[in-house]
Amino acid sequence: MRFLNLKRPPLFFLVGIIILAIIVYFLILPLVNKIKTASQKYLSNQEALLKLEKRGMIITSLRKSYQEKETDLAKIKEVFLAPEKTVGFISNLENIAVRTENKFEIQTAEPLVKKEREEFPSLNFRISLEGSFNNLLKFIAHLENSPYPPYRLISLEDLTIKKLKAGEVQSNFNIKIYTR
Repeated sequence: MRFLNLKRPPLFFLVGIIILAIIVYFLILPLVNKIKTASQKYLSNQEALLKLEKRGMIITSLRKSYQEKETDLAKIKEVFLAPEKTVGFISNLENIAVRTENKFEIQTAEPLVKKEREEFPSLNFRISLEGSFNNLLKFIAHLENSPYPPYRLISLEDLTIKKLKAGEVQSNFNIKIYTR
C-alpha cells in the first residue's frame, strides 16, 4: 500500500489526472465529435426537407395554376371560329340581315390564310348592306353582340355609307373574323 501513502498525495493526484485525461481523450472527445457530426447531418437533412417541402408547395401551386390556365385556354379557343363552321357563320350573317330588314350581299371573301403581319389567321368578307340607317346599326349591334362564342372575335373595317333614296342607305364594310 505504498501508493496510498499520505506522504505522496501528488503522485495519487497525478495518476488520477492522467486517467481522467485518457478517459476524456478516448471516450468523451470521440463522443463529442460524433454528436457534432450527427447534428450537422441533422441540420443538413432539415434544410433538404425544407427545400423538398417548398418544392412540393410550388409544384402544387403550379398544378393548380396550370389547371386554371387550361380552363382559360379552352374558353379562349371557343372564341375563335373553327374553319369547318365558316358556312354556319355566313348563314348567321344572312339571318341577322333578314332580322334587321337589310338587303345582304357578300361582295368578296378572302380565303383562310394567316398573313405575315398578323398573329392569328382570319377570314375576311367584303359585305354590302342596303336598308335604313337604323337597320344598319341594328345589324352591326347584332353582329357584335352575337350570343355564339365563336363569333365574338370580329373586326369591322372600312365602313362606308352612301345615301341612296329617302331613308335608304347603302353600306360597305369588311368583316374580319379570327379563326383557329
